[in-house]
Amino acid sequence: MKQYFRFTVDKLKGKRTTHSVTLAAKPHPHLHESEEYIVRDDYTFVDEVVVGDWFHLEAMNRKEWWINIAGVTVWVTLRKDGSVKEVRTYEAGDYDTKRDGVRYVAGEQ
Repeated sequence: MKQYFRFTVDKLKGKRTTHSVTLAAKPHPHLHESEEYIVRDDYTFVDEVVVGDWFHLEAMNRKEWWINIAGVTVWVTLRKDGSVKEVRTYEAGDYDTKRDGVRYVAGEQ
């Protein structure tokens, strides 16, 4: 199963981005050879990304991913070939608690 990913950080000077560095990546059709990589091999994969207390992405196993954004939860299940098999969504308050001070707005249909 091929899984492509890129994890990039931006270096800031004041409020301006001065440089981006890809910390970890597997070859992806949209990556350029001139980009700076630290890790790039077939044995590397994203396990978990946490940003503050409002964003959490975690590989539960090789076929299932859990994503929580300020209480809104999404489970993604993959097929053996890496394509998406199922997506389950939970509104804030269904799977995780709503965050105080957050306005939740349903997307346009």
